[in-house]
Amino acid sequence: WLDANSIDIDFGQLTAQKLKRGVGNTGPSALETLENGHMIRVVGNPNIATLTNIMVGVKNPVSLADPSEKCVEVWINELRLTDFDQKGGWAANSRVTAKLADFGQLALSGAVSTPFYGSIEKKPSERSRELTEQYDASTTLQMGKFLPKEWKINIPMYLNYAEQFIIPQYDPSNPDVLMSDVNENNNFNPDQIDLIKNRAIDYTRRRGMNFTNVSKQRGKTKTKTHFWDIENFAATYAFNEQYKRNISTAWSFNRQYNASLNYNFSKQVKSIEPFKNSKAKILQSKWLALVKDLNFTPMPNQFNFSTNVQRNYIEVRNRDITALPGYDFTR
Repeated sequence: WLDANSIDIDFGQLTAQKLKRGVGNTGPSALETLENGHMIRVVGNPNIATLTNIMVGVKNPVSLADPSEKCVEVWINELRLTDFDQKGGWAANSRVTAKLADFGQLALSGAVSTPFYGSIEKKPSERSRELTEQYDASTTLQMGKFLPKEWKINIPMYLNYAEQFIIPQYDPSNPDVLMSDVNENNNFNPDQIDLIKNRAIDYTRRRGMNFTNVSKQRGKTKTKTHFWDIENFAATYAFNEQYKRNISTAWSFNRQYNASLNYNFSKQVKSIEPFKNSKAKILQSKWLALVKDLNFTPMPNQFNFSTNVQRNYIEVRNRDITALPGYDFTR
């Protein structure tokens, strides 16, 4: 088999030619001659990541000077895919918890995973193809500690904030182009590169703030209770938000508000037992013991009610994915 018959296709040269064509251009690129004498040209917006068929054309060099028929036999043999990128990846997790005396508690966690990370049993094609970075911070604080102790105010507050960045190895709008090639492409100005990176990153942010059962505790010296006491009330407020953006979503907000007010009043009410001290012989019978033990309270001994208000706000704006091929920055 002659070496001249071998064709070595470097996919990197094909994607580089597509980037050289310019921004927002899907027309045919200039014909480029490689060092091995082969020529390449890119037409339209091909994507090697979804390659399913390869066509080989044979040009018949028939000329008017030699119009005779020619019979040829063409063999296409030994089509192989070689030089897989099998770099190793790594991942790490960390978590730190700190107790702030009797004031509260703080928890911090983080995780990172690089491209090509995967378990031992996974094939190279099944391993991660993105850089994932995430962190989470949450704290529980007793804000009542800032108030005079004799007030006995209970204000538990919970705060949390988390972010996750999923940075793909390949540009989602051009799945055969490495993000590193986009950064190094001289055809893009810095603003366009920032736009491509911002569009490609799958970003998620979560944050929240909760005040649960904010109330005033009863003092030890206060023994008598009244239905108007402030200690009978407890309030709760919660706010949670999730924000996302990715290649198909320009932004997505999901905000949840929840507020509630609870009232609980209980008082010991003396029960009335009309037959407890009765001397009637008929009530001395064991068959009428249930009647003798009969009792009731003229007033209820517990009052409670609760009210709850919820509000959800969702806002989503999808990207025009039809404008993605060829890096169209006008939409």
